[in-house]
Amino acid sequence: MSSITINSNLASLNAQRRFGQSTADLRESFNRLSTGLRINRARDDASGLAIASDLDVDARVYTQGVRNFNDAIGLLNIAEGAVSELTNILVRQRELATQASNGTLSTEQRTALDEEANALVDEYNRIISTTSFNGLQLTDGNLGILRAQGGYGEQGAIQFEIGVGLGRSVGDGTFQDAANYSAGNNPRGVTIADFNGDGIADVATADALDNRISISLGNGDGTLKARTSFVTDTSPMFMQVADFNGDGAVDIVTPNYTNSTVSVLLNNGNGSFKARVDYGVGDNPHGVTVVDINGDSVLDLITADSGQAGGGDTFSVLLGAGDGTFGAAVSYVAADQPYRVHVGDFTGDGKLDLMGSVGAGPQDRIVVLAGNGDGTFKSPVTTVLTDNPNYSTVGDFDEDGKLDAVVVFNTGAVAFHRGQGDGTFAAGVNYTVPATAGEILNEDLNGDGNLDLVIGGSSSAYISIMLGNGNGTFQEGVTIAPTGLPRQIAIGDVDGDGALDLAVAAYGSDSLNIFISNSETTSFQAPLDLTTRATALEALGEIDGYLLRVGEEQGVIGAVQSRLATAIANLQVGRENYTSAASQIRDVDVASESANLVQAQILQQAGAAVLGQANQAPELALILLQSV
Repeated sequence: MSSITINSNLASLNAQRRFGQSTADLRESFNRLSTGLRINRARDDASGLAIASDLDVDARVYTQGVRNFNDAIGLLNIAEGAVSELTNILVRQRELATQASNGTLSTEQRTALDEEANALVDEYNRIISTTSFNGLQLTDGNLGILRAQGGYGEQGAIQFEIGVGLGRSVGDGTFQDAANYSAGNNPRGVTIADFNGDGIADVATADALDNRISISLGNGDGTLKARTSFVTDTSPMFMQVADFNGDGAVDIVTPNYTNSTVSVLLNNGNGSFKARVDYGVGDNPHGVTVVDINGDSVLDLITADSGQAGGGDTFSVLLGAGDGTFGAAVSYVAADQPYRVHVGDFTGDGKLDLMGSVGAGPQDRIVVLAGNGDGTFKSPVTTVLTDNPNYSTVGDFDEDGKLDAVVVFNTGAVAFHRGQGDGTFAAGVNYTVPATAGEILNEDLNGDGNLDLVIGGSSSAYISIMLGNGNGTFQEGVTIAPTGLPRQIAIGDVDGDGALDLAVAAYGSDSLNIFISNSETTSFQAPLDLTTRATALEALGEIDGYLLRVGEEQGVIGAVQSRLATAIANLQVGRENYTSAASQIRDVDVASESANLVQAQILQQAGAAVLGQANQAPELALILLQSV
């Protein structure tokens, strides 16, 4: 039963408490509605605040990830623009090379094309060396792996690598020690080709005392399988390969010293060969060259007939029929004991000529037989030498558009003779090799666009590598050691790494030596040579290789751009979901909170009225006391 008291006003206390609560609720509603947040202090919802904070961090990380990926796309766009311009350069170079390979152009016209092509080489290399983003070189192949960070840790990063596809493997002009393989008896010839059509380089030797060729199929890593042999005529001295019958398989031809023949062995396409067919040539052939000498698009044979048994000292021409057979030899007097025959336009008239170095007779000389364009030749034009020559090699060593000659002598000297463009050569500039030299050939071994020399000893077992400077001069030779006398040296990519290796017929040791090149990678374009029809045709293949690499690099860049665009879309969705989840926890529901506000306002007003009434309750006790 309720009582009326003076000392205690419980009703007022209760009304005060209720009034204070409604006032606090009203204040909370004002706070939430003014901030838009349901959680303004940790005490509002401690666990919810922790979860919302984590979700907010995730959303901000993803927001930064989107910015990071957009930066990466910007980097890729810069690289893509550069690579696209490289494509334009290569397309123009290919056009120039195609024009230069036309047989109707003069040397002066090709020189103009060559100058434009090499100006574009300079621009290609400038783009490679200067394309950058935030200080990062993009196209020189040295950038390494980039990580575009789009989330947490390694799992949140996208790794990519650009510029690597533009690189090509080149030798550095040095070689590893020889790997030795069994050959036949006294190998004198060697060549590198894919004999079984598996895309892997194989090696063949001409074994002079076995009267055979030996085929060693490659494993693709620079090693070779056991050899198989096929019969030739007596004393094969040299080897050349080509597809003589148009079946796509590489065939072999050997000049045979004793019986004065060449043996043609047609490939079955699997690395085995049909029985040889022999063709008579001049006396004691030492060398053979395969070329379309009469312009009928069919490969022909030309031999260097040394005449050491007292015979003719000739160049013999065998015109091909296109089916793997050849016509009777037609011989042209070359002078004394030619060991090799070279084919090129030595007179600048657009027709193929013959050249050799001779010296067993009364005069040491270089002879050039000017071609008539139909497979026949004029009388020799000679350049007198100062010493007795062995072998020679030809190429445009000074890059003036004229074929030059490098001749090795019995004295151990090597002489560079600048071509005059009229079938004659300037006086020689001599270089020294370790001992008397025999075999000599040229190739760009280190990818700098300059022809280098590979020289083999004739009386001692050495090979000297002399890197060319591109102006007709050569660096000091670096010597490597075969196991026997290097009667013939072949250059090719035996291990498939893109750098040129050496295969050596090591005479006297019954072995085949493989020297694997030490390689390096470069993204720069080597100078092009469009000064002759032959070199322009070679340049077409080189340019196609660059186009292939540039196209592949464009594909890599495009793939990464596509992946990053997809990743950005995913991050944006993730950021949206994280933000939405945090909003559900932290943000105020305005409709619900407005209702709470109205309720608190009503309760506050009612509480104020009730409190006023409750505070008047003690006055009733006074009224009762006054009536006593």
